[in-house]
Amino acid sequence: MQGVTDIYLSDLPHFSGPGFHIVNGDCMEAMEELIGYGVEVDAVITDPPYGINVDKNNPYSFASAGEKKENPVDWDSDLPIEWLEPSFRIMRPGAQFVSFCDSRAISDLWRAVGKHGQPQRMFYWCKSTVMPQPHPRYASCVETAVIAKKAGEKPFFSAGGAAINYWIGPRAMGNDRTDHPTQKNLDLMRKLVRDLVPEGGLVLDPFGGSGTTAVAALLEGRRSITIERDPEYFEIAKRRVSKWYNSDKMRQMDLI
Repeated sequence: MQGVTDIYLSDLPHFSGPGFHIVNGDCMEAMEELIGYGVEVDAVITDPPYGINVDKNNPYSFASAGEKKENPVDWDSDLPIEWLEPSFRIMRPGAQFVSFCDSRAISDLWRAVGKHGQPQRMFYWCKSTVMPQPHPRYASCVETAVIAKKAGEKPFFSAGGAAINYWIGPRAMGNDRTDHPTQKNLDLMRKLVRDLVPEGGLVLDPFGGSGTTAVAALLEGRRSITIERDPEYFEIAKRRVSKWYNSDKMRQMDLI
């Protein structure tokens, strides 16, 4: 795979190798720098903060429904949309866009995406394993994403005309599970990368978290740029990508 270190040099802490570049910093700052270098990506695939923390004034908060989210985190208290504008500027014409979002805020995200690109479809992750529900009501086992494109060209889509807009699979589990509270299933992210990014293409994740999109891109023969502002999760992403990059599986796949 063509390296990405030659197209992005930054004073921000970063970790790079053939096919991947992981940045520790604010995504707005990092994306502006990427745009300044003339970088264009084939897709943006990300899982931003949902804005579902315990803020009672937030209509999407668990607290507003009389629930209490365990282990709340500060970065999940607002539904961010300001990152959408630079995300679409950095996308090449026809590039694909995927952003997960809490189902209670999905219409707002759809409208916000529509100001910059062309929303195409909803995508659903139907979880085959769910967290135990201590309350006498249904447990949520579905996560939702908005899929969109940037105008200008026909988007890449390798899954064919009969592909369905959902994926069934478990939460992140096993040896690949990290301390990140909202880690996505690696097979789910591999599917999205495989379907929406051409071979050798470049995918950007502005909210990289534990680096799942970067690992998925590596395993599918795509290049990636990952941005994560939390130093702890940046270190987790570095370790995961290094582990997979140096694994026997990668050598067997002839990807390195």
